[in-house]
Amino acid sequence: MCEATACAHDHDPDQLEWWPVELSDAELDAMSAFYDRLEAESPQLDRAAAERADALLVDAMKRHIGEIMDGSVLSHYCHLVNGWGNATLRGHRLLEGLASFCRPDADGRPYLEQFDRDGDFHPGQTLAYAAMAGADLDHEIPGLGSSLRELYRRSRTIKTDDGAEMGHLLFALAHLGVAPGTTFELPGRRVDVEGLMELAIAGHHHGHFKVCRKVHLSEGICAAAAMIPGLERYRPQAQAFLDGQLDLMLLLALVLERVADPERVEQDTAPDGLVTALRDTLAVAPHFEDHVFLAGHYLELAVLAGSMGFAISPAHRNAMILVANAIDRALPAWLPRSPFPEQFLFYGHYRRAITLLRAYLDDPASIRDDARRAGFTVDFDAVDALAPSPVAPEVPAAFASAGSTALRPELAAVIEALTATMPAELAPRGFRPHFRHLQPATWPHGIHYEVLDYFDMEPVITLEIHLESEAVRPVRDTLAELLPTVEALFPEARLVDWQPSWGRDRGRLRVALPDSTPPAEIAAAMQRLIEHTRGPIDAALDRLRAQGTELGLHRLELFAVA
Repeated sequence: MCEATACAHDHDPDQLEWWPVELSDAELDAMSAFYDRLEAESPQLDRAAAERADALLVDAMKRHIGEIMDGSVLSHYCHLVNGWGNATLRGHRLLEGLASFCRPDADGRPYLEQFDRDGDFHPGQTLAYAAMAGADLDHEIPGLGSSLRELYRRSRTIKTDDGAEMGHLLFALAHLGVAPGTTFELPGRRVDVEGLMELAIAGHHHGHFKVCRKVHLSEGICAAAAMIPGLERYRPQAQAFLDGQLDLMLLLALVLERVADPERVEQDTAPDGLVTALRDTLAVAPHFEDHVFLAGHYLELAVLAGSMGFAISPAHRNAMILVANAIDRALPAWLPRSPFPEQFLFYGHYRRAITLLRAYLDDPASIRDDARRAGFTVDFDAVDALAPSPVAPEVPAAFASAGSTALRPELAAVIEALTATMPAELAPRGFRPHFRHLQPATWPHGIHYEVLDYFDMEPVITLEIHLESEAVRPVRDTLAELLPTVEALFPEARLVDWQPSWGRDRGRLRVALPDSTPPAEIAAAMQRLIEHTRGPIDAALDRLRAQGTELGLHRLELFAVA
């Protein structure tokens, strides 16, 4: 049980119902009629459309996986495992890349920081997604020297006590088979697994919705109640959370049904239309990608909870099929219009959901089997790219595309100039429309050079040095001392400044040049900045290493093209 410093297990057993939205009379009437139809109908999964959607999502990832992995943080990397399994790429499995994100403990054994930019951004996230993908938690991972089970036994310091952050962790712990008395270090206290459950339930009732609309929180609470001995008494509360989430899925199903109806879509998506009202209630934009996000998360939750023996009503089951059919049929038209590298997290959850859904509809209990879940893992070395196909006609009023913010020509020209002049080690990395990293090979992830475009905020291109992790915080003194040197180097700059409060008070150094500056001159300025600052920064990092400081992670090279 929890020690005296931990929260008491004082969950109110009467506080079960969970429904976080209010519906207008028109929405209630529409939903009531829709629910009656769902109970009476028996829709069938369009398996051909599901298989086509699956193939398109595999193909899209095959085309973009290199740029997605380049400079990827673990919170992105683990979504590759969630959506495409412990996939094979260039002769390695994705989980082998975990070694690049781990730190050594006092005994030299790897562990992952929890609730940390350089580790699991959400506690337990990587393990939860590996479990969803059917990974063998006891297999020793090449290059890591540990299994996932061993890794997470050493990763039990959680840097938050926010109950809304406990969903991935509970799901992961349920699949590890931990004992309820296993303890975790939270800020200022130690709690056991039941204490984590209490925090999660309180967070579900009263906390924020920032972590994927609390869907992972529902998943974790359901998994813990179903799979961790001693937590069975929480099952009614878990069912209530599940019911609330699946009722929200009904709203999404009705939206998707209405926008697929060519006779009603324009009226329903008008400012005073039903679809507009339901989207406002769900807090979802008209973007296709936002609907994919909700569909993937709700279906994933429903399938996983259903496989654990939680009740899925006939209406909810039928809604699951309607949601999947609607997205699967729309996806061939909308995926080519979507900025896949920027939205792959949403598509990964959706692929995991639709691959699980097919197995679930055949036999709900079957996806409790790791091998069945792992059966949808991709071998990117073996799968052939799909032949390009014409983009299907767009349905004007159904959705919008999130679109991709295009590189401004000014930044694109600078990137081209940097690529042409920088050594391979310092080639600009990334795919976002407003920046590129330049990462010396001996520097940890948390410190790098960056070229950044402020778009309409300021007509400048900036050359920056960022400190983005706690491990490199001590380097801030060196950057501050470099300010006079950098000011003298760039008398033509619009601005040279040191911002000590940026990035949780870690700091950054900036040089702002007018965006009208010729690209070759900006590239030369970056070379000059590196030439005059890299040596002092290298020396600062070496001093930290000499003191035994673990500086963190270096960029992932395992899957690099030879």
